[in-house]
Amino acid sequence: MLKLQVRLKEHGIEVTEVIDHQINRSIYFTDPNGIALEASFWVKDPTGMDHDYSDPFFFGDADPVPSAKPKTPAA
Repeated sequence: MLKLQVRLKEHGIEVTEVIDHQINRSIYFTDPNGIALEASFWVKDPTGMDHDYSDPFFFGDADPVPSAKPKTPAA
């Protein structure tokens, strides 16, 4: 991904620094047609693993977006 980041910069394409999302790393850029793109890789490959929703690495977001937070009953 770092080689891709350098190559994009060499071609005059704005690209972000590496963003650490804990479970993956990403860079973001826009192609010549104006399409926003992301290149990323998994820190730990989850493919082929059994789902373990108690695994805090994959499912332990301490600050989820509002739509992912548990709903509280209306008073």
